Amino acid sequence: IYDRKVLQKIAVTATTELNDHELALQCYQRTADIITHPGDLIKFAVESWETLGCEGYPYWRGNSHWYIWDIFHTVKAKITNANDWVALAEAVIQTLNDRDMVYAIYRDAATACDSFSELEQILASQRAAFDDRELTRETLNRMTLLATESAELVAVFNAARSSSQDSEMCRNVLVDAEYAATCPADLESVIAAVCDFAPDDRAWISNLKNKLEHRQANQTKYTEIQALQKVANSALDLMRLAKCVISEVEDPPYARKLIDEALAGLDEKNTEIDFWLMAIEIAASDLCDADLVRKIALKALDANQNFSSAYMLARKLGEVIEEPQQTGLIRQILGDWHSQISDPFVSIKLIKIVLEVVGDIEWSEQLLDSLDSADFGLLQLVELGDLYQLVGSASKAQALYRLAINTCESVSDLSYLMNCLQTSGIGEIGRKSIYRESRERFSGMLDQLRWIEGISLHFEDREWAEAAYNAFETKISNDVLHNVFKASRQQHLGKKFY
Repeated sequence: IYDRKVLQKIAVTATTELNDHELALQCYQRTADIITHPGDLIKFAVESWETLGCEGYPYWRGNSHWYIWDIFHTVKAKITNANDWVALAEAVIQTLNDRDMVYAIYRDAATACDSFSELEQILASQRAAFDDRELTRETLNRMTLLATESAELVAVFNAARSSSQDSEMCRNVLVDAEYAATCPADLESVIAAVCDFAPDDRAWISNLKNKLEHRQANQTKYTEIQALQKVANSALDLMRLAKCVISEVEDPPYARKLIDEALAGLDEKNTEIDFWLMAIEIAASDLCDADLVRKIALKALDANQNFSSAYMLARKLGEVIEEPQQTGLIRQILGDWHSQISDPFVSIKLIKIVLEVVGDIEWSEQLLDSLDSADFGLLQLVELGDLYQLVGSASKAQALYRLAINTCESVSDLSYLMNCLQTSGIGEIGRKSIYRESRERFSGMLDQLRWIEGISLHFEDREWAEAAYNAFETKISNDVLHNVFKASRQQHLGKKFY
């Protein structure tokens, strides 16, 4: 049988006329499997409880307990709205009267609901069921996270006050409500709430009243800005609007709100560097908010790991952050970025920035020492060596240059290494020493000849080159190679060999 009404009719008949409660329970179990809508399933559970657990059949109340409990747990996984969560909690109270289960339902409901209005409904229901202060606090915290308007946050404050929540929570919610205010009416509501909550806090109340007067005096401009905010198509549009708010209405809190909105909807990896530079400038110069600067800078550096962009960001930090916190804050930001970097090649870029922007030699060397160069290629080893040269560790630099020899697969690679070392500051004696060591890398006759040519190309040392050519000539065993040898010697040592 698959008809719900038929099954329920059989269940009632089995209970009231046949006194066959086992058959009734089987019919109800079958019906529960058919019902799909959570609301209908909750109503059915209550109906079946009343039939199976009525006063005349106390034995079946015990046996049906597990069955109703199972239905309620099945329903929890299907619920998608506040109405059904409230209905489920009330049904549990009406049937099982299981306080722990009701508590868990309200907690799950607060987590599952994703709109402020639904959470208001959950809060009203749970406070009517049992006014548990801790449970109320959890729901209020969730409501605070989902609130998008000042009026909603004032409503959270009122609920917190009426449920005897601590003053810190009430104050924090009112601060958020003040921050979220977008019109004079919002500010008037916040002022009324603050006067009720903290009537002796004259500074706060005075600041709010001044803010209200400022809003009322500039409401036309605010209306225009809010209209632009609604049609902003990108994070950069919102950032430009934040700059406009600073210059047109001198409202830093509103500008910060626009920055937060821009950051929240950001596709970080595809955001132009201009956005980040503007964001850092507004946060530092206009809002004077070091925490916001740090937050933006870390996001920016993570999204712009190429050296030029990262360097521009660091330079911007140096321009807009004033002493005495400049060096400390930039170092903190770069240090936090370093802790997030897993790519050693990005770390090298960071170290260059530390040297050029912060100028901290000791920290730069510490960062260099922390790198594992085992997987570095020729270019990275040279880069690392050059950085050691800049911090004054010549011995470490030469060790890396020598290590770079082992990555040279050809004389062309070696030539590239030598060209790099020309500007490294290592000096000709050091470069010659490294070049001599590299000869063992090449065993082929043509490679050895090319290596000898490099003496003239990189050092213009005629005596060394002539000795090397003479020694090489004794190893030649065929005419073809000898002709190549003579042409090479003629090209690099000149008229003496015509």
